[in-house]
Amino acid sequence: MNFSEPFDAIVGRFVLMYQEDPVWTLRKILRHLRPNGLVVFQEVDTSACRSCPSVSAFDQAARWLGEALRGSRARPELGLEMHSLFLDSSLPAPSMRYDALVSGAPDSPVYQLLAEAVRSLVPTLQKLNLAAPAHVQIDSLADRIREEVVARRAVVVSYGLVGAWARKLITHRIAK
Repeated sequence: MNFSEPFDAIVGRFVLMYQEDPVWTLRKILRHLRPNGLVVFQEVDTSACRSCPSVSAFDQAARWLGEALRGSRARPELGLEMHSLFLDSSLPAPSMRYDALVSGAPDSPVYQLLAEAVRSLVPTLQKLNLAAPAHVQIDSLADRIREEVVARRAVVVSYGLVGAWARKLITHRIAK
């Protein structure tokens, strides 16, 4: 792509995790960013998604999430790789932030959050023979998770969202 003016900022969410070579992708788009321009990405990290004590419905949904993303050639832990991706792309070390929900409350949004992420991947789960829709029972998944968490007096941790941001150095040159 060619643009008549460089951008002041490049922002992406759940983009790099789907790239075969995220460093190449970053380098390519950084050519369109002005010096001192802002680069901001938010990517997922499914590695922390768990329950304590173990809640089978939640843990199974978390496994489905990671397996379906991997099966679709996404990188479900890429969020934690962004520090090195920025450095490998000739950017300065990024500022970073990790956000996840932690709760055991009956009204927590974490149950619906995980269930909706799984919902978006049901066709992938089926295509990869990881789980049939009848096994997932997506319409009741959030409620089943909630009931089991509350009954076990457990705590669950959602998948994480990792944000990373940095400014393109004024003398920054991107290799082609």
